[in-house]
Amino acid sequence: MLAAFLTFIGVFTLGFAVMATDSCGPDNCSSDITVPLDLMGYGLYASPFVTPVALVAAWALPWRPRWATARRWAAAVAVLPGLTMVTGLFLLLTLGG
Repeated sequence: MLAAFLTFIGVFTLGFAVMATDSCGPDNCSSDITVPLDLMGYGLYASPFVTPVALVAAWALPWRPRWATARRWAAAVAVLPGLTMVTGLFLLLTLGG
């Protein structure tokens, strides 16, 4: 649920954040704007591949205490692409604003 929420927020804000390059063009903008946008793009491109695989792995692992750590790691990896997009938004608002 958290992975889906973070991905939705990231995709929604990335659509608006790209407009930050309207005044300078994509080639002449400072790195304070382009680096967070690139970070958000990496999260966007990784999200459809990493999140479902990690969630299926977390669900498919045996439900025994021995595998609890592996399930937690898989669930944490599922959140990473969305968290990358939200982190890029935070950096864009603090550095490029």
